[in-house]
Amino acid sequence: MKGITLAFALLLGNTANAQELDFRRIDEICKATSKRPVSDARVQSMVINAYMQNKLLGGQRIDRNGGLVKIGYHEAENEKNKVESVYAWQHIAKYWEAISTNEPSKITVAGLEKQDRTGLFNRLKNVSNGATDFRLSDADLLTIDSSLKRAAIVDLPWSAAFISHLFKQAGFSSREFKFSSGHVDYIDQSFVASQSDQEGVANEHAYRACDIRKTRPRVGDLICYARSDSAKNNSFDSFYGLLLARRSATKDKPIVYSHCDFVVESDKNGDSKLSAIGGNVVQSVTLRRMYLNQQKTLSDNYISSSNSESCEDTEGDCRGNLNRQAWVVLLQYRN
Repeated sequence: MKGITLAFALLLGNTANAQELDFRRIDEICKATSKRPVSDARVQSMVINAYMQNKLLGGQRIDRNGGLVKIGYHEAENEKNKVESVYAWQHIAKYWEAISTNEPSKITVAGLEKQDRTGLFNRLKNVSNGATDFRLSDADLLTIDSSLKRAAIVDLPWSAAFISHLFKQAGFSSREFKFSSGHVDYIDQSFVASQSDQEGVANEHAYRACDIRKTRPRVGDLICYARSDSAKNNSFDSFYGLLLARRSATKDKPIVYSHCDFVVESDKNGDSKLSAIGGNVVQSVTLRRMYLNQQKTLSDNYISSSNSESCEDTEGDCRGNLNRQAWVVLLQYRN
């Protein structure tokens, strides 16, 4: 497989910054590290927080067969959790604060480009302040502001904001973990760390990128899959090729669709089971449970193939299995 990634970038016409990873060396580093548990106390605080966020949003859960077995509070609901007594959408709004107090910044309008939420509200407020017969009360403005924010939360994916929230609350810096509304930003940061590890160069990034098919997950790692059109590149090296193309593009950067969950339990007492928690999974914070194989890596039953629209495993036809995705990258804490 050596050279495929670089060739992929060259075929796309993107030669700038195209550096080839030594996948064999990265595998060696990842496998050696996977034998050691994560010792950073901040990671344990993230585990506690992730479980708490799942609980606060109703404990939504996907079982090991990929079925949604418990439904929690969804992003647009007015249901209040019993601990904070805030609506579900208000709770999710807090995740965006890890990125910016102005996020989520856009709302979707049919037939138009996404509109700036804050700018729209400020213009309306200015019109109200200058009006005589059409002056809005503070309650009116609060209602409109809340409605726009709620619409933006529904319109914009917030799964990366959730992950950013976990890391921000645990005390990680942006040098260690890139807080972003897109998973691809911190995934790419992790590939940069893998390059540094390969070359023996110091790097502040907390996570490196590993092949999920070859690396044992640990508590504190992240498991990531490619989504939508990016799922066609469901191998570690071809997905890296997408990132090289994205780095090299000077404009109209290709979109790399992805999603990551935070691992909260893995092979506890040798049980070959894995649990991970992610945001915006079926519109809530969801606990996902899966099996590991004999090598203690993610079971192939969960890894979809771009060459097949359906699959068969011991449970039969697995179409509709919410755990079956184009799992491609494991982000490994570099302890």
